[in-house]
Amino acid sequence: MNTVFLPIILGTDINAYGVARSFHQAYGIKSIALGKQALPFTQNSKIVEVFTFKDFDKQDVFSNKMVEIAEKYKNTGKKLLLISCSDGYTSLITENRDLLEKYYLFNYVPLELQRQLENKKDFYENLRKV
Repeated sequence: MNTVFLPIILGTDINAYGVARSFHQAYGIKSIALGKQALPFTQNSKIVEVFTFKDFDKQDVFSNKMVEIAEKYKNTGKKLLLISCSDGYTSLITENRDLLEKYYLFNYVPLELQRQLENKKDFYENLRKV
């Protein structure tokens, strides 16, 4: 099946494999998984191509590698659909929102709201306001 998007999954663990498997079952496509190390769940899979980068969980490495990956796949004609499989990668997405929005499609809350929702005290205060 030909799709208009390419899943770019952040993480190489069983969560990332589950996301890749869902895309493969639904659309017959191979996803891209990015992480700081290869893990058994994804490293030998035929449904996901894994790229690992030393210190990928660090701000400067993450932002540089995300631009490199976007440049690598920009000529595919597909929209790059960015999906996080961990809180750490979600934080990196929100912290780099302005940069990543130029290359990827994603749906994550702004950084300030994320910080409020991650903090239990602020989370419950926000619930009371609703």
